[in-house]
Amino acid sequence: MAFHLSSCGGIPFLFFGFAGKATRRDCKMGNARKNISTDRNASNGRDAKATKSVGKILKELGSVFFRTLATMFFVMVITGCIVACVMTVYIVGFLDDESDLDLNSLEMNYTSILYVQDKSTGEYVELNRLHGEENRIWVDYENIPQHLIDAAIAGEDKRFKEHQGVDWSRTLYATVTHFLKGGTQGGSTITQQLIKNITGEKDFSVERKIKEIFRALSLEKSNSKEHIIEAYLNSIHLGWNTDGVQAAANLYFGKDVSQLSIAESAALIAITQNPSKRELFNHEENNRERRE
Repeated sequence: MAFHLSSCGGIPFLFFGFAGKATRRDCKMGNARKNISTDRNASNGRDAKATKSVGKILKELGSVFFRTLATMFFVMVITGCIVACVMTVYIVGFLDDESDLDLNSLEMNYTSILYVQDKSTGEYVELNRLHGEENRIWVDYENIPQHLIDAAIAGEDKRFKEHQGVDWSRTLYATVTHFLKGGTQGGSTITQQLIKNITGEKDFSVERKIKEIFRALSLEKSNSKEHIIEAYLNSIHLGWNTDGVQAAANLYFGKDVSQLSIAESAALIAITQNPSKRELFNHEENNRERRE
């Protein structure tokens, strides 16, 4: 056995062994382990710094995102307030006393019916009917069959008895569809259709639509549903210069409106959306398809 003085990693120490080669190998292995440990510590330090750097970047990005989102939100709120104020001033500016329609004093053209007295019976019988461009005979609500009223509501305005003149969901859908796809969609209620029939204003414009909405709301406040449906059924166009269900019942079925069957009532209401293509003399098949 021999004693040796050597150094390992720059540190002198005394050891003993049987062979010098073995002791030098042990020193090399120690140095290797020391180097591995040093590399591992350095790697861990770099990973920690990288993780900290990524976290800082993400934090900054999140802060920028939320600041941008908050700015956009406040800009939208301010813009909405400005638009609302402008629209209010605009609406108040063009709304006038004409927004209130009086159903008790409607100015519509009516058909004149001439009667002569039958000398044998003493009764008056119809001789002739005179009318201009509009063939209309007024009929009171009490003389309109309920199934005709139900057909009008089912075909034109299912929520007629529930809304206050404007069906907001249908109006929104029709407006969005118009701007996205063009054309016009059936968003008008029976009350709004009545206003168009009375005023003759049927062009699609923002101003006219807003005015129509306010008129519909006003009309519902001052009139019952019965009064409104009565005026509507006396104002709708049903083909062949014929307006109103009474004149149409006479024209197409040769009878008074109070005598119409359920099928005949449905046929009249089916004409309303497109009279020239669904009137019963030349387009009965189209009319049937609409009813089905």
